[in-house]
Amino acid sequence: MSDTEIDEAEIDLRLAMLKHWYGDLLTEEQWAEVREGVREELVEVADALRTVELGYDDEPFPLFAPYRGED
Repeated sequence: MSDTEIDEAEIDLRLAMLKHWYGDLLTEEQWAEVREGVREELVEVADALRTVELGYDDEPFPLFAPYRGED
């Protein structure tokens, strides 16, 4: 499978899930807009995350919040 086919399959699965939950609330034109939103936001971000290589010993960055006295 090429990347395009994988992306289309992922988009179809996500869109099917959304249609199952909200199918009667949107028109076909609105669903077309939702499909483009899914493509742009979810799939492109997921593809970017997949390019990051992590080892088994990699840990998340710690969250640092300086103490500024009593808030």
